[in-house]
Amino acid sequence: IIACMFVLVLMVRDHRNGKPVLPFAVGLCASLAMFLGYKTLGHATIWVENLSRDFAALPGSVIVVSGLVIGGLAGWLGWTYPASKTSRPAAAEVPA
Repeated sequence: IIACMFVLVLMVRDHRNGKPVLPFAVGLCASLAMFLGYKTLGHATIWVENLSRDFAALPGSVIVVSGLVIGGLAGWLGWTYPASKTSRPAAAEVPA
């Protein structure tokens, strides 16, 4: 939690150049959410008795193919629709 707050302070103090910290901040907050989710919902009766057994029954190939499809889709969307038009370097103009 302290690391997430520290990254948030860095992003607020340097809002113009704070975007390079954003992927790290998202990863850090995601890992914190996974840890807290495991410590709270991961020990709940509905998860332990029902959902974990159903997830464990899935074949490994289904999980691998799902990961490849989701990763390929994310990569394709990232290259097709960039975050902003200014994130790409401007093309050099050739004088006539």
